[in-house]
Order: sequence, then C-alpha cells, then structure tokens
Amino acid sequence: MTVRHTPRRTVAVQLPWRLVDRGTRAGVPYSLYESRFKVYDALSSEVRTAHVQLLVPAGFDPSGNLNATFGQQPPSCVLHLAGTGDHGFQRRIELGFPLLKQNISTLVLESPFYGSRKPAGQKGSKLLSVTDLLLLGLLTISEGLHLLHWASLQGFASLGLCGLSMGGVHSCMVAGLCPLDVALAALLTPRSAAVAYCDGAMRNAIAWSALQDVEFDAARNSIDDSGARTSEKKIQPALQQLRRVLETFTDIRSYPMPQRQDAIVLVAAANDAYVSQQSVASLKQHYPNATLRFVPGGHVSAFLTQKPAFRTAIVESINRVRLV
Repeated sequence: MTVRHTPRRTVAVQLPWRLVDRGTRAGVPYSLYESRFKVYDALSSEVRTAHVQLLVPAGFDPSGNLNATFGQQPPSCVLHLAGTGDHGFQRRIELGFPLLKQNISTLVLESPFYGSRKPAGQKGSKLLSVTDLLLLGLLTISEGLHLLHWASLQGFASLGLCGLSMGGVHSCMVAGLCPLDVALAALLTPRSAAVAYCDGAMRNAIAWSALQDVEFDAARNSIDDSGARTSEKKIQPALQQLRRVLETFTDIRSYPMPQRQDAIVLVAAANDAYVSQQSVASLKQHYPNATLRFVPGGHVSAFLTQKPAFRTAIVESINRVRLV
C-alpha cells in the first residue's frame, strides 16, 4: 500500500535563540545556541516542546542574517536527526564539530519521546506504545520541515539532512517532503522501521505478549527492551500486524523523491544485524542516483568507529548542493 503524502504550506517558525557556549575546538572558533518551539499542542507538555541546538562558526548571530557576518562565504547547514536511543544533543554536536572546518554548521533536533521530551511513565528509550513510535516519526518530520524552512531564510550557502538508523529513515522522509534542494546523508538506514523491528535485532526488544489480541489503534501496544522471547508461532499474528502498520507508514519508498537525488549519500555497515543487505539494496534501488558506500563492522560498531566516514558522507552530499 502506498501512502500519499502532500506537504502542507510551512509557516515560518520563530526561534528565540540563546547562547549556551562559545569557544575554540581544533583551532576553529564556534558558538553554540539553543532554542525551543512547538508545532503541535495536542500532546503532553514534555513531548510537544521541541528542543534544538545550533553549532555555528563564531560570529554568527542566528537572530540576524548570515550574509551580514560572512559576506560571500556563508556556511552551509545540516540538520541532524536522532537515531534510536540518542537522547539529547551531545553525540550529534560532537559529530558536527570537525565539520566547522568545512564551513558546515550543525542543527540538532532532540527527538520527541527522548531526553527532556520523554512523557511521564516512560523509562529510557522504552516507548510505551506503537502509537508513540508513529507519533515520534510524525513530530520529527514536521519539526524537521519547519527547521529547514527557518534555515532557508537565514542565508546559508546550502542545506542538508543527516541521520543514523531511525534518524536516517526520518531524514529520507523529510528530504522527500521538503520542496527545497537539500543534501541527504543517510547512515546505517533501513528501508523502513519494519526492517529493524520485525526482521532485525530490534525484534527481540518487543514485548510481544502485550501485543497479542490487541488492536493497533489502542493506546497500549507496548514496546520495551526486556528481550523476552515468545514462541514464533504465538507471536505471528502480532508480528504481521506490526509489520503491516510499519510498512504502511514508515516505508521510505512510499514518500516523494528528494529534489536532488544526485546529492544523496548512503552509508551501510557490512555486517549489520539491524539493517539487512536486502534492505540496503532496496534503498539503493529506490535512490538509483545515490552514492552507496559500505563501512566495516555492524550497526553498533560502525556507529562507534566510523564517524570519519560519516562526516565524509555529509561533506560530499552538501558539496553537491553548495552554492558557488
């Protein structure tokens, strides 16, 4: 089943930035700003407030205009979306620091249902329901589009998206729904959430017993990381229902194509237990003009050891849309 996604007109987000840090890293002066905004009100108070940080070369005031500060060489800006279990900002900000040498700023959105945006009763990354998983995606996409719209008004040289694992899925969706020319670096990214939750290692993190004989529009279709296994035969009805839901709403192939397919760089791990090689091949087939690179290791080891390769992918993708 193909879901039709029609992007709505984006209203400019007002971002009241405050400076939280400034200094020099590896000889490059930087400033770090933080802001908050809301897209939807019909959610718990913790979840609905988006938290975002912006790492930029020193001298840029995000309440002003880039051209006034940097003249003919304004930085590019890449929006980094969170992977599973990535709470707060620090991991992605650290990924972004070396990119300042390439004149690339880093915009980091804290994921809904993570960090300071966790709803009451949720422990760590254990989402309380399948509905929460879908809401996490919906909010990330909506907030990502608003942030790109804001960034497009600031005079950045070019815009891009980056995400690892779940963040890669959301980055692909946002890139497809965004009417702008944006670069895309999708890292260790499955074709859909079903690849990880129904076929990959995340399958062992589902509370299958809680999903038995429960309608998926109910509020308590639980996901946790207990790792408890139920017999394969017993979980099949819930497994197939979950697969249908996730394939319907999270299959990247059902979303529009990004405006700049030539500016897509895919990075996959050679021995990934979460993202199958079949999923990687499907994603490359969907993006025939994308560049695909493999790095050694599995999903976790690649995340820990391949940050230079991830940065190379970001730089390559953004350079393909950077204004001359």
